[in-house]
Amino acid sequence: MRTTPIAVFMAFGTKGDVYPIAAIAAAFACEMEQYDVVFITHSAHESLKVHLESKGVAFFPVSSPPVFAPHNLAGSNEKSFSLLKRQITTDHRRECVSIVERVFGDDSSLESDLMVINFFALEGWSLAELFCIRCVVAAPYVVPYSAPSSFERKFKKEYPILYRYLCEAPADKVGWNDVIHWMWPLFTEEWGSWRSLELSLSPCPFTVSHCYRRNSLSYMNGNSKALLSSYAQISMPIFSFMSLAQQNLRDDLFNDQARWRHMIHIADPTYWEKGLLLLYVNGPKVSIWFQDPVTGLPVWHDRPSSPLLMYGFSKEVVECPGYWPSSVRVCGFWFLPCEWQFSCIRCAEISVLASSKLLNTTDEFCPAHIQLPSFLASVSPEKPIFISLSSIGSMGYMSNPKAFLQLLGRVINISSHQFLLFTAGYEPLDTTIKLFAEKELALSEQSQLSGDGVSLFGGRLFCFSGSIPYNWLFPRCAAVIHHGGSGSTAAALHSGTPQILCPFCLDQFYWAERMFWIGVAPEPLKRNHLIPDNDEDFHIKEAADAVVTAINSALSVEMRKRALDISEKISFEDGVSEAVRILKEELSG
Repeated sequence: MRTTPIAVFMAFGTKGDVYPIAAIAAAFACEMEQYDVVFITHSAHESLKVHLESKGVAFFPVSSPPVFAPHNLAGSNEKSFSLLKRQITTDHRRECVSIVERVFGDDSSLESDLMVINFFALEGWSLAELFCIRCVVAAPYVVPYSAPSSFERKFKKEYPILYRYLCEAPADKVGWNDVIHWMWPLFTEEWGSWRSLELSLSPCPFTVSHCYRRNSLSYMNGNSKALLSSYAQISMPIFSFMSLAQQNLRDDLFNDQARWRHMIHIADPTYWEKGLLLLYVNGPKVSIWFQDPVTGLPVWHDRPSSPLLMYGFSKEVVECPGYWPSSVRVCGFWFLPCEWQFSCIRCAEISVLASSKLLNTTDEFCPAHIQLPSFLASVSPEKPIFISLSSIGSMGYMSNPKAFLQLLGRVINISSHQFLLFTAGYEPLDTTIKLFAEKELALSEQSQLSGDGVSLFGGRLFCFSGSIPYNWLFPRCAAVIHHGGSGSTAAALHSGTPQILCPFCLDQFYWAERMFWIGVAPEPLKRNHLIPDNDEDFHIKEAADAVVTAINSALSVEMRKRALDISEKISFEDGVSEAVRILKEELSG
């Protein structure tokens, strides 16, 4: 029998969605040495493996891509994309089930077992239910989706009893606030059919059904009773019978089939079964059990507690309204360990050794990447403008890298600034940059294009395909132009650097509007202002004018001061440590 508790961290999505959860997993493993800690994510994030394993965290990859975009699913076209996406989703979920089954095996769960998921790993919620493990949600941004306007009306019609109990729930119990804030996708057909067909759970969370994962015996008051063979076909709230439990009830209440037949199949006057619900009648005394969907043993359920939701941002930056669920905890931003942020292993080693005084050197990068600090030194004392769209290219939003570079060239021509572009290793953009560089350089100079850094437009734009810590870079920049990802936003706030945001999807719109609202960024750029639809002169000129206007606004005295003020307020927060503290508190509760 297993005696060591297990903590599974499951996170899917892009780097900004996954890496902050990995940072918490690593810190948790260091502090909670009694745990076996597991991290499940896409194989595309394999670079995390060495960092996690050095902290004692086992890395389990899933083959699905971080994002679904037609251009990065090989062999797909517009017609087949949805079918291919469906197949990838099916395979992804099966891999998740297989990994979790491998991690927990056939042993019974321990009370201290834990599952931590992000918003793109909702598989983990149902798997935690299947294996009887507490589940916690962790996200570096406010929930990036909202329920359809018709959701509540349809929910109330489909699950009237469950809806009433959720609405009437005490503040510390799972209630309608939890559902409408983040849980609503779990009640949709997409998840319901998977829960029912693949996991043998009720299709609707917080309900019971006639489905069993394993056939077994039920033990009631020490007496073994075989499960009944006939089942009701309807799901109902787990806690809807709780007011009846251990009460003295009149026999005629239970014999009133007209009242109860929509909920309970009466198979025997003494033993009743409704799916996972077992009632044992001993004279006027009624005892109620619920059968565990995995072990088949009766267990006692009360109203479930409101699930813990940890947010990885600062209260100094994000408003936390009173209508949020009572279980929401705001930790502060979840910054990554410095060594995780280097694309070059040698650069990371130099950084770690230099910071720990084990290496006496003034060099902060390996010889292969010395071009970047050389560029920064060459433009000093003026600071460059940083530009990065992170995973936007891989998500399919940059269909014309040529127009993007032409825009930057135009911005350079009509401004006096130097620029630093991080390509995030997006191959079409890197290829286009090299083509531009080949036109600028003499044939004898083209051998310089083999490294991670390339200069364009007379040396005023330095393009870098690797990655380095933003907490080192951003203080050396005058402003940061980015897509509005939570990681880029947090790093710019922490460094006190003004921002210019151009959102494309999900939480990026929230961050763009929020940064404008708190005064550290101008109005958000429109998508075609940073990535023009085509490379015609008119569109390039219009977009460049908008970018230069935003830069001038970001560099104003007022905005720079406001950015420094916010930086000072959040400088003492340690979001990762706070998240671990909250998890420890949850486990001890």
